[in-house]
Amino acid sequence: RGRGGAATRLRGMPPRKQLCRYVAILGRHRASVSLIPLVPTNRMLAEGGRDYSRKQFVMDLRREASVVLDDKPYLLASARHFDRFMNALTALAADAAAAPPAEPGAPDPTALPPSLVGFLPLLYAADAEKPVPSGRRSRPDAARLDEVLLQLLAAASRTTSGGESFTQCHKLFGNSDVVVLTPSPELTSPTSIRTLCPGLVMLTSANTYRVQHIDETKSRRGTGYTTWCVLVTHVVEVLDFRRRDDADEPTRDGSVRHMSIHFFHPGAESAIRKSRMTPAPPPPSPGRAEDSSSESLGQ
Repeated sequence: RGRGGAATRLRGMPPRKQLCRYVAILGRHRASVSLIPLVPTNRMLAEGGRDYSRKQFVMDLRREASVVLDDKPYLLASARHFDRFMNALTALAADAAAAPPAEPGAPDPTALPPSLVGFLPLLYAADAEKPVPSGRRSRPDAARLDEVLLQLLAAASRTTSGGESFTQCHKLFGNSDVVVLTPSPELTSPTSIRTLCPGLVMLTSANTYRVQHIDETKSRRGTGYTTWCVLVTHVVEVLDFRRRDDADEPTRDGSVRHMSIHFFHPGAESAIRKSRMTPAPPPPSPGRAEDSSSESLGQ
């Protein structure tokens, strides 16, 4: 961990032996990195204070090539396209802020184990397809709308998801003496924002890194970097903006947030690049994660 991580004690070994050792360690980590709990966005905003600002989150989104909102891709290459996306996101925030309270006795999605969060789109598929009658829509007050929109902007920002992804990957798999982690946006799927039902929103943000080995005998000639594997991370968060009146104390704005890390052979880059325009799926359950990771490493 830290400076050691998966690359501990690799320095001084022949490059081929280093690679074999590194891949073996990745294989042992595949279950432990399938689901990593993270601090929810609403708590992060409450604790961060002025460190988190709407302006920074908007700047982050402007750097994105595209974002998928309710299965519709929005290109963000120009100011006109970005304004169109922001209008759609504000409308989503208004619907979430004005959502009716959760039904008494209904399960709390944010209390589910992270391994089951991926099933929420199936659970709420029928609700997502039902249009909300215009007569039932209420207009949220400006303060509430601003609060919900800020949470959505923060959850979709790569300042938060990218920073946490890199920190976790470097802690587990990095070592500045042996390998470097290189962000690879050209292999990264766009962020996905999906309404599960009125007031319940799921966000998935992907980040991709190349783990590159440093060969000191070649680095002076500029050819000393070899890609050992590709790390693909998914940060998934479910935001529940519905009021829950059946609790001991009425509550709202629940959240569950976690990350998964999957590793692939460098030869999979072409397949990853081809699929990058497809919204990133939620991470599978731990059992499936172990199987898919084994196949991706060729073990």
